[in-house]
Amino acid sequence: MDKFVNHYDELEVTRNASDLVIKAAYKVLCQTFHPDKFKGSKEEAERKMKLVNAAYAILSNPDKREEHDREIDEHNAKTEHQSEKHQYHEFDEQTEQQYQRR
Repeated sequence: MDKFVNHYDELEVTRNASDLVIKAAYKVLCQTFHPDKFKGSKEEAERKMKLVNAAYAILSNPDKREEHDREIDEHNAKTEHQSEKHQYHEFDEQTEQQYQRR
C-alpha cells in the first residue's frame, strides 16, 4: 500500500502538533534546506523548500488545516475500506490481535 504523504509528514510533525510545534518545525526545516546552507544540490533544496512552505501555509491556517485533516480522514477511510475487501479468510481471536498490533 502506498503511503499517503501529507503536510504533517512534510513538516515532520504529528497530526496533533500544536501551532507552536508546527512553527518551530517549519523554522528548523527552513534553516536545514535553505539553498545557501544545504549540503546537497540547489535543486533539491529548492524542491524541499517548496514542499515545506506549502505545508506550513496549510497547517498554519486553522481553516485550511481543518480541511486538510478531513482529506486525510477521507483517504484513511477509503484505504481502510479497500483493505477490508482484501481479507478473504477469517482470523481466530489471537491472530486478529496480532494483526491489529502491526
